[in-house]
Amino acid sequence: MKKIISISLMGLGILGLVSCDSNLQTSTTSSISSESKESQTSHNSNNNDHKTDVKIGEVYLSNYYEGSYYGSVNDDLSNLKKNLNVLINTGFKSQSYSSDSNHLKTIDSYDGNYVECFYTGLRLDKEGISSSIWNKEHVWAKSLGFGDQKFKAYSDLHHLRATQTQANSVRANKYFAEGGTKSEYGYSSTSTTYEPRDEVKGDVARMIMYMTVMYDDSELDLELTNDTSKIQTKAGGEAYIGLMDTLLKWNMEDPVDSREIKRNEDIYTIQGNRNPFIDHPAYSYYLYKDEYERLGYSIEDAQNLELSRTLKDEQKLNQIESLIKSIPQDLTTSNSVEFGTRLEEALSLYDTIDDETKSFIKSYDSLISAEIKWENYQSLQGQDTTISTTFNLSALNAVSGNLNVNGVALAYKSFVQVNNNGIYVQKAKPLTIDVSNLYNSLKTFKIDLKTNNSNVVTSIITITDGTNTITDNLSVSTTKKTYSFDLSKFDLSKELKITITNETGKSVLVSSCSFNI
Repeated sequence: MKKIISISLMGLGILGLVSCDSNLQTSTTSSISSESKESQTSHNSNNNDHKTDVKIGEVYLSNYYEGSYYGSVNDDLSNLKKNLNVLINTGFKSQSYSSDSNHLKTIDSYDGNYVECFYTGLRLDKEGISSSIWNKEHVWAKSLGFGDQKFKAYSDLHHLRATQTQANSVRANKYFAEGGTKSEYGYSSTSTTYEPRDEVKGDVARMIMYMTVMYDDSELDLELTNDTSKIQTKAGGEAYIGLMDTLLKWNMEDPVDSREIKRNEDIYTIQGNRNPFIDHPAYSYYLYKDEYERLGYSIEDAQNLELSRTLKDEQKLNQIESLIKSIPQDLTTSNSVEFGTRLEEALSLYDTIDDETKSFIKSYDSLISAEIKWENYQSLQGQDTTISTTFNLSALNAVSGNLNVNGVALAYKSFVQVNNNGIYVQKAKPLTIDVSNLYNSLKTFKIDLKTNNSNVVTSIITITDGTNTITDNLSVSTTKKTYSFDLSKFDLSKELKITITNETGKSVLVSSCSFNI
């Protein structure tokens, strides 16, 4: 089952060159007669996109999209790789690498508001690509064959994914293999290998196989291998990635899902070509028949792979959307019972929905917002207005999140990956803190700052309640210093927004802040 890990204001939380044609032991011709269709039993009735079943060789292929895109390919399997290469290069519209940024905001977004980090599953602000929250990952590492934008593979959307910057750095240009130190997000790595989380292993395999078929010409010849000595940094010509056996296994173990189907359709609209291994994952069996049989896979496994899909539950998707919309937009004392009841119903149903369906919920923001409102409301009921409130930021490990201490709610958003030292602020990458549920007896706001730079760094802090604003320049040194600000100028019944920016590119660390009586 595919899995989504959500990040929000609540989230604190192969040997030798593979000659694919030679793997076909016999020349097989497509049988797409009316007799063969009539004899085919009904498959995968839950797939609303399912159209027809056609048989090539010994495997039925399930067409779940309109049209006859693969008609010419299915007629001649003896030249499958060549025919696929011609097909998916025909009508291909190369995109600029810069325009790919905007394309990924759509094709890697399922609920409309976020992009999903391919390697972690985190939901990230889709506008964060300009602020280093996420960037474009080449799943076939560009340095392993086409490290220059002159190659059309460099900007091919079929293997570009939105990825959290830190997770992208961990992958680097490592080849795919199993093993290594496992992260909290499910991916593992060593100094040379990378194993993605289980939810996207098949996705990786199908993207990599697409690249070997798409880029098989005199300029660039991409191939799978098990021989790691062939996996080298280069630009153009014959280039390799691995491990072949691992990728073939992942293709079998992790079937196509709704997100891959949607993404393939989106890219087809933009780029004019499709990934054949998403439309027909069993094609891989015909390209790598000898390898699959050596690994213990049979024609029956290819059949099951073709008919197995992980699809979103449309009925429950509509139910959860309706429930979320039924939660009152505002939370007051008079409607608190209704608000809490509706929210509990929505959260309960959300917990029962499969992860594939969760990623398509367009009202996700509204659900999280309502949950935050409810937690803040409950916190207020037992708030002690006679004590100061301190927020320790040194234990945070996400670029955005929510903290609640003594009923005071703090939501932070950073554009720099935080760690167990605190939150870093850099030039053009500010830190914003929104604080609500403050009480009138609070008199001062204090914040601790320091820098690792040998020179003094100037930071600018702005505090506003929407009406009243103060701005101050802070000289930050290598010694942690506490800066204090008078709260008497502000309406504490309103939300305070605190923004910290830097004038230079040097980092400043924010480790804690407090509101004092």
